[in-house]
Amino acid sequence: MITSRKSALFLLCLAVAAVLRAESEPMQLNRATGTVYQVNRAEKSLVFLTQLGIDPQTKTEQSSYKIYWHDQTKFQKRSTPGDFAGLPENTVVRLDCNPENSALAQQGKPFRASRAIIMPAGTAPRPRGWINREKTGMLAVLTAAEGAGGKVQLEGQEISFKIPPRVISRLEAGDDSLLQEAITRARLTGEYDAAGKFVCSSMELTQLPDPRLSDVPGLPRVLVIGDSISMNYHEAAKAALQGKVNYHRIIENSGDSAKGAASFQFWFGDTTVKGMHWDAVVINHGLHDLKQKEGEKHQIEPADYSRNLEKIFQQAVSKNIPVIWCTTTPVPGTSTGATGRRQDEDLLYNRTAAAVLQKFPLIAVCDLNKLVRESAVFDEWRKGSNVHFKDAERVALGQKVAEAILQALPK
Repeated sequence: MITSRKSALFLLCLAVAAVLRAESEPMQLNRATGTVYQVNRAEKSLVFLTQLGIDPQTKTEQSSYKIYWHDQTKFQKRSTPGDFAGLPENTVVRLDCNPENSALAQQGKPFRASRAIIMPAGTAPRPRGWINREKTGMLAVLTAAEGAGGKVQLEGQEISFKIPPRVISRLEAGDDSLLQEAITRARLTGEYDAAGKFVCSSMELTQLPDPRLSDVPGLPRVLVIGDSISMNYHEAAKAALQGKVNYHRIIENSGDSAKGAASFQFWFGDTTVKGMHWDAVVINHGLHDLKQKEGEKHQIEPADYSRNLEKIFQQAVSKNIPVIWCTTTPVPGTSTGATGRRQDEDLLYNRTAAAVLQKFPLIAVCDLNKLVRESAVFDEWRKGSNVHFKDAERVALGQKVAEAILQALPK
């Protein structure tokens, strides 16, 4: 019995130690992606806003870090041209593909790439072309451009490939003039020096659209954080609010609530920048959380969903602006596969969210779930299993969200 208790105590100590180690894991700024703020070219520094992590110096959770560069730091501009037109001879491209298409490429047969990066001028391909052991990534010379695809020279063979235009990007050499506050997304490569400063050896920079250029001066600014459903109703909500609200949504899919809890501040941004404040924020997470492959757990189990939402809501209400929660729209029928969802599982997750909202009485609720379940606009939609919407369905959702925003904003 004593031995059993000692063993249990030993295992408990190991578990506690593991938790402490996990809590003290430093933020991995190397390869991290975030937004650029407070650029100081004289000091060669900037503030980097990214997902929440443990600062290796203070051991506290934060999302904002001061990082540095030096005269040898390599700056590269990333753009998304959508094709390979107009490239000079001997342009090197990096192509990634899945194992099935890798096998085709190794046989010299046409294949489909999942990502392409047009490398800066002067880049030389590495020996043998393949850049990883699995042979799912290659550096090769582009010998011909054919719309959304082309031909590459790989290991002495000319091979044809196709690729979706949206995943073609281009890297070009640049300098620190590319660093524009609030509208530059950076991917860092670097390390901490002896003084504890994170110093970049390279930065891959993407210029984001400046939302201030399309804003109507004097109108309230509203941010929408949501998944593909918010993409579905985006244009309809924006149209319904034209002349009343400057309506914006994050440039990516918000994904599940774990991503939301880690990314809220990153998406919200530094509102001290002129013209980048928010007067209200609209939030939803749910359809990604309840994904469930057959026989497996949910992507985010309800208990974790509850904890994540509480963390999101705490961050949101701390901004002292109206917060609107959109209920998760229904799952009309069971689907299987990697993105499988069970019919009506949204009810469980909405009940979980409602329980968390009891702690946040100032958060307004836009009940999209009720609208979709009761409105005749969605009669045909409810007969299927696709969780996404189109046409009149999108308009109805957008109008509902617009109404909630106007009601929440100060009169």
